[in-house]
Amino acid sequence: MNDDPAQGTEPKTEVIETHVDPQLNELIHKMAVWRKQGVVATEHLNQLYKKLEENKDFQLWTQLHNEAKDKTTLIRAEIEKLAREIYDHTKDKHPHPAVNVKLYADLIYDIGQAKTWCIDYLPLGLILDKKFFEKHALAVMATAPIKFVQPVDRISVQIKGDLSEFVVND
Repeated sequence: MNDDPAQGTEPKTEVIETHVDPQLNELIHKMAVWRKQGVVATEHLNQLYKKLEENKDFQLWTQLHNEAKDKTTLIRAEIEKLAREIYDHTKDKHPHPAVNVKLYADLIYDIGQAKTWCIDYLPLGLILDKKFFEKHALAVMATAPIKFVQPVDRISVQIKGDLSEFVVND
């Protein structure tokens, strides 16, 4: 498998020796090289996009594309309005081969009454807000710990955003 970012040739770089695991050092070096290639590629793409945006043909097709998008949005709203009107008068759910009218039930209720009802009849309807619970459990850990909650360390690895010090420029 080729790890080279551009046309089979990796930029000439040296690995800066440090007192760390050699395999980790090599991986950091590779990441630094690829990030540098990504920056170079982005710069070239931005130049190409700028040239493309200045192209008259591109401008014309972009304008036509945007106009088509705007027109279809407006026409869709008109189709939906007319289809609703036809359904209201005729109850026809298929006023055209390309149009279907679907009915959905929206429920209107008092949240407080729903919670009270769920406590008695549908306890699984009460869903734990995990994020809120965990934030509270962490906040009271030292003063009033929740007996069934145990902290467990989780490792998170972060890599510096700027790895340029690990790539030697030619």
